[in-house]
Amino acid sequence: MTPEQTEFELLISRYMNDEAGPEDIAALARWMESSPDNARTFAEWSRLDYGLGYQVERRALPSHELTQPPAQQWSQAALRLAVAACILVPFGFLAWRQTRSEAARGGIARVAYTKNVRWSGGASVAGGEMVSGEIELDSGIVKLALRNGVEVTLEGPASFEIKGKHRAQLHHGLLAARVPEKAIGFQINTPTMNLIDLGTSFGVMVDPAGPTDISVFEGAVRVRSEGGYSAVVNEGQAAQSGDDRSTFRIRDYDARVYERVWPVALGVTGATGSVRVVRPGPPWDLTKHRDDNQLTLFPEVSRVRLHDEIQVDAMGAGEVRRGKDQLSRTIPSGKAVRSYLLQFNATPKQDRAKAAEVILDGQIEFAVPIVGVIWTTDRLKTTDALFGAEGARYRSPSKRGLEIREEMSPDKGDLLTISKDRRTLAIRIICKSGLDHVRILVDAGP
Repeated sequence: MTPEQTEFELLISRYMNDEAGPEDIAALARWMESSPDNARTFAEWSRLDYGLGYQVERRALPSHELTQPPAQQWSQAALRLAVAACILVPFGFLAWRQTRSEAARGGIARVAYTKNVRWSGGASVAGGEMVSGEIELDSGIVKLALRNGVEVTLEGPASFEIKGKHRAQLHHGLLAARVPEKAIGFQINTPTMNLIDLGTSFGVMVDPAGPTDISVFEGAVRVRSEGGYSAVVNEGQAAQSGDDRSTFRIRDYDARVYERVWPVALGVTGATGSVRVVRPGPPWDLTKHRDDNQLTLFPEVSRVRLHDEIQVDAMGAGEVRRGKDQLSRTIPSGKAVRSYLLQFNATPKQDRAKAAEVILDGQIEFAVPIVGVIWTTDRLKTTDALFGAEGARYRSPSKRGLEIREEMSPDKGDLLTISKDRRTLAIRIICKSGLDHVRILVDAGP
């Protein structure tokens, strides 16, 4: 590769990342005009950026770590048309693409949730949409839903920038991200390390006065240091930058760092009373989570579209009663839902008969409406396969549901109440020993 080729590949890279200035664009146009081969090179880079751009960063990965690319690809006819445009009107093509990119930035992400937010230097959002690719946050928590399906939750103070379809930069601050299968290859850069997602959820913390931390909650990421050192970091591990920025070390992660943003990243905007959200981590062995004084909320499947209708035990607003007549307890086929499991799992008792009763109550607030609640043992068992978290271990004793109050006995038994807007579930459980489960299904969008 000649020095000239290297120079213009770097220039194309800056352009694709929306980092090229007017002088860069003019230089790139002159280079394309000088040779049809140069125009073809640019068209090929545009094709990669359109649907496969992240693969360029993943060429060094072993083949078993690669996943299928996005289905949307340029046809040969589209590629020939792009080449023709680049050869005939290179500057116009570049200007059109830049204008199109800038126009699209206003809808590059949706602000899905905010809590106690104070923006730095004026708001970066308007009407729930990002009006630029940058967010400057003095304090509070913001959850972003990117157009490619990636969800990023930021905790201020933070500076975050979306730099392209598959790229973002955390200048400083803390975030938690969940990346769906269709967006595998999403990249986040920091001042000292860059990561490429391999199908995962992860956290990133950039401390201007200290090391950068990349923690993997599920799946794996590839991390590359500023000095070129590269390694795969797996779930349960963290990469921490070194003093000289050229390397990093891999260690067990500290989940406490991300405890405030993790629930919001899961779609849980509040948990009070005896309810706590499980800490981030690899697939959970629910049988080992034992606590006599708390109810633990576990995330299950993040999105599933129902092929068949399913029966639930409750779905309407108000207090849930055994035997209470409701208009419908069926979620129709075609509906997309997200699932959570609330668990009480008592510690082993030497004498179960003498175990003291404990009343646990609390509330869970979700970012979206509840569409169904399952609390009977039979329905819990029959829906484990559909809604259960991948890799998680479930116990299936003969009795694991609640003893919901009956219509004729209002003062005896467990109590569930769904709020009027169906975003909050209040719970009161009389616990003694054994296992209690409640499965909560929420709306996962169209």
